[in-house]
Amino acid sequence: MISPTDRRDTMRAAGYFALASTILVCLLWLPFGFGMVGNIEEWDILSLLTRHGVFFFAGENSPLASHRLRPLTAAPNAVAYLLSPDSFVGMHLLQMASLIVKGTAAGLMGYWLLRSRLYAVMLALLVIVLPADTMQLSFRSFHINCAVALGMAGVAGLLYAYERREALGRGGLVLSLLSAVGLGVAIQIYEVALIFVPFPFLMLWARHGVRGTLRIAFKQLPVTLCWGLAVAVCLGYIYTVLAHGSTYQSSVVGGQSTSMQMVQERLWVLTFTGMGRALVGGWVDAVMILIEEFRNYIYVVVTGAIIAALLAYAARRGPPATTTPEPAVAMRGLSARVVLIGLVMAAFGYLPFLSSPAHMAISQRTFLFATFGAGLATVGLLALLFGNRRPRVSLAAGTALVTLGLAAQMFQFQHYQKLSDTERQVLANVVTTVPAIGPETNVVILDGSERISSVWMLRDNMFHALTYLYGAPVNLVYTCTVPGDYWQRLDAFGRPGSCARSTDGWLFTDGPTVAAPGQGTRQPQVSINVADPNAVVVRVDKDGNVVPVPGQLARLKRGEDTLSRRYANVVADRPWPLAFHQFRSQEGSDSFRWDFGRWWSLEAAVHGRGWQDSQWTNDGRFKKVSTAWANMPEASLVFNMQPRKAPYVVKGRVQAIAGNTDRNSLTISINGSQEHPLVWITDNEFYTYIPAGELVNGRNEAVFHVPVDMNFYGVGVAMDWVRFSPRH
Repeated sequence: MISPTDRRDTMRAAGYFALASTILVCLLWLPFGFGMVGNIEEWDILSLLTRHGVFFFAGENSPLASHRLRPLTAAPNAVAYLLSPDSFVGMHLLQMASLIVKGTAAGLMGYWLLRSRLYAVMLALLVIVLPADTMQLSFRSFHINCAVALGMAGVAGLLYAYERREALGRGGLVLSLLSAVGLGVAIQIYEVALIFVPFPFLMLWARHGVRGTLRIAFKQLPVTLCWGLAVAVCLGYIYTVLAHGSTYQSSVVGGQSTSMQMVQERLWVLTFTGMGRALVGGWVDAVMILIEEFRNYIYVVVTGAIIAALLAYAARRGPPATTTPEPAVAMRGLSARVVLIGLVMAAFGYLPFLSSPAHMAISQRTFLFATFGAGLATVGLLALLFGNRRPRVSLAAGTALVTLGLAAQMFQFQHYQKLSDTERQVLANVVTTVPAIGPETNVVILDGSERISSVWMLRDNMFHALTYLYGAPVNLVYTCTVPGDYWQRLDAFGRPGSCARSTDGWLFTDGPTVAAPGQGTRQPQVSINVADPNAVVVRVDKDGNVVPVPGQLARLKRGEDTLSRRYANVVADRPWPLAFHQFRSQEGSDSFRWDFGRWWSLEAAVHGRGWQDSQWTNDGRFKKVSTAWANMPEASLVFNMQPRKAPYVVKGRVQAIAGNTDRNSLTISINGSQEHPLVWITDNEFYTYIPAGELVNGRNEAVFHVPVDMNFYGVGVAMDWVRFSPRH
């Protein structure tokens, strides 16, 4: 039976876990503020809320009918929209709140298991900054973070409901009902939250063994039934939806064959990619990011000192006087079981994503549900090694891990912040050029900056972003990259079409004829003529600038209409006063290296034309590399640097070459200069020399002249990286 003293201790501990989690989350946001905006699907949801009004349920007749298997998936976005309809502040606050709830729930579970505030606070902080996932801070994971937070809160609540039920039947029953509701809502937001169902019983086993778990579960049957009822209702709903038509999930995982070889491959992915990344690989990346991406460590050191203080205070606050400390032998046995259930929970968290090959190729959102298990296994290992005997060593190890994780998360934050900054510039070009958009108006963007050719730069979501900004539906948006006149509407093979001026408007045509192995020849299928009376044209020069409509910028700054408010709060450049440069930049360097994604799943938005979106492939057993296929005869990269007045060497690496593409015919030209042949060192690596003066201060454009293979998806080479450096 739980005593009043223990209850008070638990409440005080919960308050400290919440305080420590809040401090860590604030430290994460402090250098960046609230400037990050949506990247991809977030604009889609905002567009739906603009066009259909606020809705919380994605049912069969809702704007998100394909997502009805997770009917509350848009509810977090709807709440954020109600909080701040003209900015992303609501999303920021709810994202922060989700992380704080995750940390607090993890701390409570760690305290329930190990009865050590030091290890509990360590677990709370690790769950917030574990570096395995690369999308925790992007708003693409906004609803997933809410689901994880509610699911973890439900698990923690159920554990304490069993204890409270012994002392206060009514209080325990209420807590179990709230826990069941939390789990149910989490599953309705994101169905992967079903993996939380066995977690309370795994922790009961770690603490009390098999017999103790069965005794508690049956003795406190009303608590167990509340949990089971929530699961049954959710499973019943899922069965009903799956029995009546296709869903988003069925389109993602459908059509896959099952074989022993496939099972073996998925087990390999679970072991080495899933578990390996969650427990080891993420930390390896975090160390390398700390070494290679930070230009100074002032903020890292400051945050490390604060984290050490939080853990040191927790270490001094031992168990209450009425609680008997765990004997050393019992502590080691408990810690070993905690490590074991942590591994099982991490595997459960990654397991659902094995059904989708696309998700196995990335580390975005695929580790969010594995985070608690990985954090628990890590803390359990520290408890196993050091227990309560060497608190200073445990404190030092915990400080190092949390600080390292925080550094990796700050780099992730900066990555999405940079994407947001460029998106805002792209959107500003439209809203300062087009004062109003009617329901029949088509927007034609002539993009001389070569920015809007990436999925991360509103290539596919410009319509949704503009619908939200103007507060009313736009008709259609056509983006034409110039020079080259490439229409950024990709065909089934990921190739852009063409755009041209017609006699009375603009003509947009699907990509040229192309063939693929086993698929035959694909002819152009789309041809659209946009008449001048129905089109507004936005002309963006090569530096990303436009000529605003006279007086439009002043109206946006003074106005009170929807566009003006959203321009001021979303699009306008508002420097964060606490920001400082703690990451390396190539802007002022005399060398430049382009990589389509240096760290797994943190893709860089291509500044240029003629490249497919980045793909992640294995290079060896463990290393992941990003590549992008060149799918136009002139594939360009645009970059800024401050070159020396000296010859330069260009080195690079390709991952693959199309079968009918002659590698010896590949050349490169810089800023319109003569073409330089590429010299191949190996089958994958090349170099060439360029004379002094071809690279200039500021903006440069390197064009790869690639003979694409029109019988192989219309691609030429899959580029890994390229580097420009002075020749020594």
